[in-house]
Amino acid sequence: MIGAAGARSDLLSAALRWLLVVGVAFVPLVFDPGHRLLEAKWNAVWAVGGLVAVLWVLRWLLDRRSSPGLELRLALPALALAAALGVATWQAANPHVAFWGARARGEGLVTIFCYLAVAFVTAHELREAPGFQRRFTAALLIGAAGNALYAMVQFAGLDPVWGFRGYLRPFAMQGNAAFLAGYLAMAVPVAAAAAIAVGSRPARTGMVLLVGLLFLGLLVTGSRAAWAASWLGFGLFAAAVLARHGASRRRWAAAVGAVMLALTLLYAAQAGPFARTIDEQVLARVAKDGGTLRLVPGEIHPDARRPAQRLAMTLEYGGGVAVRVFIWRGAVSAWLRRPWLGQGLDSFRYFPNLSDPREAKLYAGRTLPPLFYYDRVENEFLEMAVAAGVLGLAAYLWLLGALLVPSLRAAAGGDLVAAGATAAAVAFLLVLQVQPGFLGSSFVFWSLLGFGAARARPSAPILGKQQGK
Repeated sequence: MIGAAGARSDLLSAALRWLLVVGVAFVPLVFDPGHRLLEAKWNAVWAVGGLVAVLWVLRWLLDRRSSPGLELRLALPALALAAALGVATWQAANPHVAFWGARARGEGLVTIFCYLAVAFVTAHELREAPGFQRRFTAALLIGAAGNALYAMVQFAGLDPVWGFRGYLRPFAMQGNAAFLAGYLAMAVPVAAAAAIAVGSRPARTGMVLLVGLLFLGLLVTGSRAAWAASWLGFGLFAAAVLARHGASRRRWAAAVGAVMLALTLLYAAQAGPFARTIDEQVLARVAKDGGTLRLVPGEIHPDARRPAQRLAMTLEYGGGVAVRVFIWRGAVSAWLRRPWLGQGLDSFRYFPNLSDPREAKLYAGRTLPPLFYYDRVENEFLEMAVAAGVLGLAAYLWLLGALLVPSLRAAAGGDLVAAGATAAAVAFLLVLQVQPGFLGSSFVFWSLLGFGAARARPSAPILGKQQGK
């Protein structure tokens, strides 16, 4: 009986590990040709996260002795965050939305629990599975490469699914150019780590080319935040290489940086394969079908601006920073109304205050649709504070630290893969300070956090197994 139970436990363990590996590629790639992209991602996240939780519990019930012991440093903050989010959902003004998620976003309590389950189980299941760690990295890069390739197809105006043409920014399978950019900014440091960690010269050359593909897919989205985050992530990884590795690996890190720099200069050039000519018919269609706000006569649509113009737009009044400042101010007001427990996930709504002359200036000459509002805070930490209050934010930061600090220590010790995972997570967190996450990219983010913790191996008290065994 014990042998049969052990065999079933081993089978469940293998199935669970394969699900974690396949999920990190599957969720970013899945989309619905019927144009219900959010619904497809939503279902994929719930399917993978739910199955992960069920298999984990079944395996634990079947044979507790062979199940990985629970690390207290991960279990306690995960339980604290789950409890804070549960209480916030229970007392939310609209518990249905807070539990299931808003139709336009889908990151309610069920979705967040799926993220937590995937991060927690990945941290435990891949802890002593180097073969599955390699497969996880490969799966993550396969999903990112598929999205980058699709972005290039869209950039060329050849999208066979959505009929993408001209100046709408590529979004691949992520629903929005900004979401795609954040996802690829996370993938670039992972690919850079793989490029240096692999053994042979041909394999390293191929991985450097993959870094170029991912970075180019990021560039054509036109996302300024993701562009900066990708360079920060690569810089953090390069610093780890310089501190702990020899001349050969340093040269390959320099080669990755050179490829990224060359692509940046090529994309920013006034002439070349990425230069575009304004098509008024395309711009008219974008203004009519692709945006919520109408352009002021004579204004160039932001999606049609050249890279230098988009960078300059950052400091324009209404170019992004000012809009976010007013949203953040509204989010702080919402937070202070329920500072401790929050108002529930996906419940934030900010209606522009046109009685304020400074804010009204943002929309001068534009027609706002009826009941126009923002449903995202555009800052991850402030979003969590509004949703779950001070207690939820504290638990969220605690869990982030519990997942990131071991990976950071492993990176400081010379682990290239851990360095890439840590740099990737930090890059995505930077992007999340000025834009929201998305079902596909957030799923990968939490999976990557769990992977980094698994790579670092346990260094804290463990429940379920004797110490030293």
